This record gives sequence, C-alpha cells and structure tokens, in this order.
Amino acid sequence: MIEFSKSYLGQLRKVLGRRLILMPGARLVLSRADGRIFLQRRSDFGKWDLIGGSAEKCESLTSMIIREATEEAGIKIENPVAFAFSSSPLLETTTYPNGDQCHYFAIIYACDKFSGEPRSADDESIEVNWFDPGELPKDCMPATGPTIAAFRRWQQTGEFQNIDTC
Repeated sequence: MIEFSKSYLGQLRKVLGRRLILMPGARLVLSRADGRIFLQRRSDFGKWDLIGGSAEKCESLTSMIIREATEEAGIKIENPVAFAFSSSPLLETTTYPNGDQCHYFAIIYACDKFSGEPRSADDESIEVNWFDPGELPKDCMPATGPTIAAFRRWQQTGEFQNIDTC
C-alpha cells in the first residue's frame, strides 16, 4: 500500500493545499453469485461505500481498481469490466474531514470473479458487508446509490451508463 504522502494525490496536496483538485479515479461494484454487493464502511466518513480510489503515476484505471481491491478488501479480482462513467459535481465532489477537496472523474467497474474473502484489509474501512442492491444501508456515500442503480440498469440493458445527474 502506498503511503498517502507519497501517492500522486499526496504530492499534489503538498503543492495545492486543500484546494479543489480534479482527479481521475475508479470504483468497483463487486458482486457475488447471489446478487449481493460488497460495501465497506469508510473510516474517514463512517459511511458505506464501494471499493475505489485514485490513479497513481503510470497506472491505468483498470490496474488501479485491481490494486485497490487488494489493498482495501484483501482480494484479487479478475477481469473487471467498465460499465459506467460518473463526473457529476453533485455526486463526485468530496470535501474530506481535513478540508481537502476533490472532484473525481470515475470509471466504474463491475466484477463477480475474485479470490479470497473480502474483509477490511487496511485502515480505510472499519466494517464490511454484503448487501442486496435493492436494500442498501441509509448511510452511504452520495455516489454509492446512483452507482448501484446504474449497475442494475447495465445488467438489464448491457448499455454503458453515464451517471451525470443525481
């Protein structure tokens, strides 16, 4: 796991401070055979969220989401498929508890092939669980519900989803 201060975003923060940064990133809808979706309760906000993160220098978003799945959930995913894009400022702009601000431009992946049992594998999450996509917890990060709704539409239609509204 890359220490934040040495990450690309951490290096940007040293130069830009807490100002808004436009950042490429990705999220993962990890599902299992019974249709349930994996969520983790974030340690920074205390809310449920999908696996996700920001790209490092010389890293593709596909490589990044594979890395994040290992770092955050202790699993190895196989063949993640990009099914959606989200850049809505209302969903993708986050102000962290320390005041840092990011507006993410996220490719969203789906994956149902993985090895290992997902768990809290780092200090970014305090709890993990599997949820029915129609019965998500009420305390989710803003983009989680719209992302899972897009995932369900993609499953039904096979069409790439653009999440640009709330």
